[in-house]
Amino acid sequence: MLRVQQDGRSRSAILRSIARCIHLMDTEKPTCSPEHIELVASCLDDHNRDTKIQALNTLRAFVTRSLFTDKIRDYYPKILDMVTCSRDMGVHLAALQLLNALPVPPNIEPLLRRTVPNLLGFLQLDNHNIQLQVLRLLVTLSRMEELLPDILNCQVRPEILSLLNNSQPEKLLSELLLLLEVLHEGCSQPRRPSKSPKSDSCSLYEVLFGENSDLADRLMVMFVHPDLTVQVQACKLVMKLQLHRLDGEVAAALSRHRAGSAALNHILPSVKSAS
Repeated sequence: MLRVQQDGRSRSAILRSIARCIHLMDTEKPTCSPEHIELVASCLDDHNRDTKIQALNTLRAFVTRSLFTDKIRDYYPKILDMVTCSRDMGVHLAALQLLNALPVPPNIEPLLRRTVPNLLGFLQLDNHNIQLQVLRLLVTLSRMEELLPDILNCQVRPEILSLLNNSQPEKLLSELLLLLEVLHEGCSQPRRPSKSPKSDSCSLYEVLFGENSDLADRLMVMFVHPDLTVQVQACKLVMKLQLHRLDGEVAAALSRHRAGSAALNHILPSVKSAS
């Protein structure tokens, strides 16, 4: 049983055993209660990193039982805070995995808005596991209409596109391409966020879909990726980008044509009356 007096190693071992027991638990007659979840969640504040990580993993095990999901979702802000405030990669990974296992609770958009810049920053880390979990979380958040503008307006370095290269793991590229597709679909009515005052930084929208973006060129490199799924995803996205750009050019041409016709209609009566 978990006790405050136990050392970090003992608590960590007990939490690991609890997680294993949860997976073996009868789904129809669970032997755990909300109080047990509260006890496990109290270990999130433990000073020992292994205890924190095992507490996160144990809560993720509880999420596999739908009966406990709502209770664990109450800790969503706390878990999100652990992602942004901790300096430990292991804590980052365990917290992100738990967030991806949970549905996003209501009325948490303000906190998520403040977290998005940190999440995009994690994509620059040289850690494929963390990058993958961040991408999965960003896909979920990008599908939330109220958060999409904040994500697109977030200031990033153009180097973020360096993730699109064939040396990346297939799972990572596939998730990244999915995120790009979701963001592009959300931009069916294009937004033009203003650039940052810093010359080496601009909005995510400009980096991905702006006039000077080299996203399409980087996507075409994916056409020779060994994995067929990545090839297909990249090809579909390039086609969508080209069609979207073509639609914009057609709309601009029609607008110029209407403006010219309106001007001509305004001039013709004057010419006729003068003659």
